[in-house]
Amino acid sequence: MHADGRHVKLARKNQETAGALLIDDNTVLAVYNGETYLDADGGMTSREIAGPNAYLLDLNGREIGRSNFQGFQAEMGYGFIHQYLAQTRSHYLFDAGNKVLWVLSRDKPLAHRPVSVNRLRKFVAPQRPSEVRFHLASDLGSRLTLYVDTVGGAARYSLVTPKYE
Repeated sequence: MHADGRHVKLARKNQETAGALLIDDNTVLAVYNGETYLDADGGMTSREIAGPNAYLLDLNGREIGRSNFQGFQAEMGYGFIHQYLAQTRSHYLFDAGNKVLWVLSRDKPLAHRPVSVNRLRKFVAPQRPSEVRFHLASDLGSRLTLYVDTVGGAARYSLVTPKYE
């Protein structure tokens, strides 16, 4: 919703809006999931989305970038596993199911980079003075702790995943 009353429609046919995130003053990340419906057995089923499901949009709703992102959670609604770090001017989104970290810079949102958590360096104490620590926890029980260097932007991590028996 713009200050002058104009609004941007995020709805898409056969898709549910899983979330929207204002990346900077001009860019929105909109993520979609397949539409949920009752199947023949009376259970809830989601249609799969073939191709990208995450779109970077300008404030008029025009697409300026697209990708695939599964880092949303669905319970009583949808939500992102997300943290904004002012020191790096970046949004960190965690896809717990695929163990992927998305980093979206406020300054260059089109240069977002999904990174496999396994490609990051594991955290080994001590924490460095220029590092900021924060946690990204999923409803699946995974807890990603990131130690982001506010000078160079490099990240180290610690990941705790539940062991189901």
